[in-house]
Amino acid sequence: MPEYLAQLDDFETPRPRSCPQCQANQPLTAHGLYTRTIVEANFDGEIRVRRYLCEACRRTVSLLPEFALPYLRAGIAVIAGWLLIRLLPALASQAAPPPMPYQRGQFWLRRFRGQAEICAPRWLA
Repeated sequence: MPEYLAQLDDFETPRPRSCPQCQANQPLTAHGLYTRTIVEANFDGEIRVRRYLCEACRRTVSLLPEFALPYLRAGIAVIAGWLLIRLLPALASQAAPPPMPYQRGQFWLRRFRGQAEICAPRWLA
């Protein structure tokens, strides 16, 4: 987290060289920042996210930090910890899952199982 916040203050941070949406091979234009809330192991609050504009397709691109997932408030470490405790019976007897609304945990569980079913053939090959 501290590395990400320091990177935001550095305006010389390399910007994407091409648009991930239209694949135009031209640097994106800085387009400001927006805030979003995030819950991580040692952090619960707002972070700033850098945005860029593609001049070719006129769409914006947001560069999320590596610990954040699109459309989810909880960070990767929080979700992974909850899923590990929930799915491994040996861990469940040692620790309770972090306090989380039941529906949110079930959403993560369904999403994880759906992704696992999609990726399973690749793992078996």
